[in-house]
Amino acid sequence: MDTVTIDLSVMCICGQPENAPVHHYGGHLYNPVRAADQLRDDQDAHKGRRRGHYALAEQRIITLAQPALGADWSAAVPATARWRVNALQAQLTTSAAVANRIPHIVITDGQGHNVYNMPAPTNQVAASAVQYSAGATVVTAFFDSAAVLALPYPLKLLQNWTIASLTTGIQAADQWANIVLYVKEWLQF
Repeated sequence: MDTVTIDLSVMCICGQPENAPVHHYGGHLYNPVRAADQLRDDQDAHKGRRRGHYALAEQRIITLAQPALGADWSAAVPATARWRVNALQAQLTTSAAVANRIPHIVITDGQGHNVYNMPAPTNQVAASAVQYSAGATVVTAFFDSAAVLALPYPLKLLQNWTIASLTTGIQAADQWANIVLYVKEWLQF
């Protein structure tokens, strides 16, 4: 068995693995670590072909603009795309106004219905900065000014769906910053 390493910047909807060592078996490229994910992506792509045509999937790092003071952040899937959210991170810096804040990660469908709502594992107190990270994990945790939140896996968002923060008790001078989403994006044509 020959092992071939290929570095692809995009993934073909026919199932080519990306940025990972792959094995060559009888003319087919195969990555055992990503086989299950690849199968799900391929099945979704073939379903998409019946509803519309999808281009190559691309890994994207989406940096969101810093929202106004006292406001939450939000990212919407473009009308011509769909996303698989792999991870996200954002930092909330709270003002000195005495109040507990409870950040949530909220996902809404194209009609505005909440389909997922994950609160932080603990309150964030006044005059503090906490880095929030979310991804496919089974536990939530809070350690040393960092919080980990769970996202469903695979988290696939359709056109016009949103992923956002919703902060219970947010104060006028609180600030979300450094908001980054790590997604795989399929464009529809």
